[in-house]
Amino acid sequence: MLNCILIQILKIELLLKINDTLHLNLETKLSDYKLRQTYIQKYLDMIPDTKWEPRFSYFSKNLYNLIPTKTIGLLQVYRMLTDISRKHRTTHLRKLSSEKEQKEYKKKHFDYVTFSGVFTKRNNNALQTHSKLLTIDIDDIPNTTELTDIRKTLLKDPYFSSQLLFISPGGNGLKWIIKIALDEVSHTEYFQAVSNYIKQTYNIHIDTSGSDVCRACLLPYDPNPFIHQKYISDVKI
Repeated sequence: MLNCILIQILKIELLLKINDTLHLNLETKLSDYKLRQTYIQKYLDMIPDTKWEPRFSYFSKNLYNLIPTKTIGLLQVYRMLTDISRKHRTTHLRKLSSEKEQKEYKKKHFDYVTFSGVFTKRNNNALQTHSKLLTIDIDDIPNTTELTDIRKTLLKDPYFSSQLLFISPGGNGLKWIIKIALDEVSHTEYFQAVSNYIKQTYNIHIDTSGSDVCRACLLPYDPNPFIHQKYISDVKI
């Protein structure tokens, strides 16, 4: 429990840190001191939600399918990513020479999820339940060595708990799925805050086109994705 509380306190400190960068005007609600004390006390008094299991929508077939097939969780995505049946289409995509060809192939041949929530259809206005997950896209990483280094950096970040991390369909990017809290700011504001934090702290540029809550995340083949231990501690994969 103490560890959970410390993590929450770190997130409070981050919220205060990024307030100045994004001009979220949190000071109009509470002073920095009162904000810190109020939220620290809140988490000291509460019992951590150890049963939190994010759920979100899965869309089969391709990006043209806007109606969700089912609601799933992170362990199911992990199993999809490591399924050898995905290897052929992922390998084929990475062999395509032009960016245009790759975009068209991805639209037609990759299923996807909306990590940030459960939807009745893929539309920002069709959100039923937010999952408390945020997807961070890091694209155009020049080589394998740098990709590996960035992966290690993200997994060690002290503020955000990595829930899932895997290589993008094109092979030169990462999809970082983190847990967020939406008590004080909106999904879009939190996305902007995390983007600025990652840029300022690690000099890593984020794909800002992913700020929409209904952002589609394609599911490629990745034989070695990271998943938080809590999802697999008692489960045979």
